[in-house]
Amino acid sequence: MKYRLLNFFETKHKLVLLTLLGFNLFIKLIFFYNSTATIVSEAGSNYGLLQAIENGEKPAFYTGTYRSMLAYVGYFFKKFTGTLDTFFWFQALISVLSVYILYLICLKLTGKKIPAFFAVLLATIFMDYHLLTPVFYYQIFEIFFTLFVVYLTILIIEKKKIIRSAAILIIPCTIYFSVFFRGTLNYFWFVFLLMFVFTFALKNFELSGRLAAIGITTLILFIAIPHSKFRDIERPAVNDIIFFGHTLYGGDGGEGSFVYEKNRSLYESRLKEYMIKNNLDSVTVKIHNDFQISEIKDFITKNPHRWFLLQVRKITCTFGIIPIRDNLELLTTGNLPIKWYLSALIIQIPYIII
Repeated sequence: MKYRLLNFFETKHKLVLLTLLGFNLFIKLIFFYNSTATIVSEAGSNYGLLQAIENGEKPAFYTGTYRSMLAYVGYFFKKFTGTLDTFFWFQALISVLSVYILYLICLKLTGKKIPAFFAVLLATIFMDYHLLTPVFYYQIFEIFFTLFVVYLTILIIEKKKIIRSAAILIIPCTIYFSVFFRGTLNYFWFVFLLMFVFTFALKNFELSGRLAAIGITTLILFIAIPHSKFRDIERPAVNDIIFFGHTLYGGDGGEGSFVYEKNRSLYESRLKEYMIKNNLDSVTVKIHNDFQISEIKDFITKNPHRWFLLQVRKITCTFGIIPIRDNLELLTTGNLPIKWYLSALIIQIPYIII
């Protein structure tokens, strides 16, 4: 039975893959049409920017803490199709394409179809990923760009003739463009330079040369056309995310806000001392950021061991928390009568299975 099943996957792999990808799309569209909670988490900023564009404004790609690229993409779909629903269909298709690229990556890494199918299966039962479809936010694009760059990198390592030359431009341009959506790949050029050093040490000079060319080209692109050119200089970004991530002001460490009143009081007291010390009258965004940077430096220099433990805590605990609040809202407030306990079960069962 086992070998018969494995043989079926090997001989009918295209049919199995298309079925799984089709089922992926079906689940995503079910969640999209069920959803009535249009503004969850940080999606509200994109709806606000979209409305500004529709009112004739032209917000910069970087406006304060927010990026407006997704709002422009949404505006494009809404203008030419008359509805924002087509944008969410596009998100669903991009999401399914990402699953297909995941399949290709696993197939390249293992050389076997079964592990690649297993990766697609995991993506199929991962409800959090499906629930991103009706959310007007960047994660789906972020995942797509990351997987695409990883796949192209594998093709380069495999010495694919067409890719060898094209990737020197395709990968840097993809990385550069992806940062307009989210900064995940902002420093990926450094990864290519590390791979260059590693492959050069192994005396694989042809591959190391290509990796160095990609890393250097990407870095030059960011230097020649910095993303700061696309920022609204009158609305600089606040430093809060970095600040809370590198000090103990956020909850028990690493949370992105003042969870405890004592931390807020300490922050306000320290800010007042900073203002007096530097003869400052009012708190502007620049002063706000400068103060937070000074607090980060002070904490790292005086408590390096506590800063290191904070980073460990962020990775193992804070970043490991499953953000189920938005998912529960998307399910329980939808068109289908799904109770909160059933919604929680739908979200958590995949983790139990995995």
